[in-house]
Amino acid sequence: MTNLEKIILNIAENKTPCVFISPHLDDAIFSAGGLILELLGKTSVTIATLFTKAGAPPYTQSAKMHLRHSGYAAASAEDLMSMRKQEDLRACKIAGANFQHLGFTDAMWRKKSRISLTGKIFGNIFPEINHLYPFYKFNVISGKPAKGDSDTMNGIKNSLISLVGEIGQAVVFCPIGAGNHIDHIIARDVCAEIFPRTIFWTDFPYHINSKPDGHFISKMSLSPYGWSVNSQRKKDLILEYKTQVKDIAPLLNGNLDDVLKETFYIADNINL
Repeated sequence: MTNLEKIILNIAENKTPCVFISPHLDDAIFSAGGLILELLGKTSVTIATLFTKAGAPPYTQSAKMHLRHSGYAAASAEDLMSMRKQEDLRACKIAGANFQHLGFTDAMWRKKSRISLTGKIFGNIFPEINHLYPFYKFNVISGKPAKGDSDTMNGIKNSLISLVGEIGQAVVFCPIGAGNHIDHIIARDVCAEIFPRTIFWTDFPYHINSKPDGHFISKMSLSPYGWSVNSQRKKDLILEYKTQVKDIAPLLNGNLDDVLKETFYIADNINL
């Protein structure tokens, strides 16, 4: 029996609640849906999504490209976010999971708390000036939190401490940050700081082209464990996120146990 299987058995025997910290409104299901479905037959599961708010225009070029790609070029970012919340609500209800939308602003729309005089003058022409992560390639997936993003990280810490405290002695799961999306990295680092027994999942579909940070794995003394149960049911949940499945749809036509196999990283000395 693997360490992951032992933990699942202990969770079931003690009916320990589980909390999955999802950066965005699909990440937990995409990356850990098979395990979530397994746990739901044994205990209560809450999916707490951090970044569930967009921003007002003017949008950066990266944000405009994202809206076009999602089919919302003629709409607002909040329209897209509203649809994504509805998708997440349906998927969680189908699965039987509790959910929380914590209302932090997505990196694509996160602005500086203090706008400079230059930003006030030229911000409507060049919105990138006023955003913490103005360019997707160089900022959003850089893996490096912006210096001005500490308020967001502190807010997330306080919200998660409160949420998990209300639920009780929960087992916390969160992304390991494969792909270096800044929202995933922030979720990982905050959880690692405040929940010493966190179990990390590998981010789908980023893991296809990107490996988790080896330094983080070594520092935390983590070992990987695979999980490939409930693949068909997980696929059905993924398809509820219609605004997000365009790029991964071809993958879902393959061997689901291979495509949707999940990997969890667990500290060698963890005791649950």
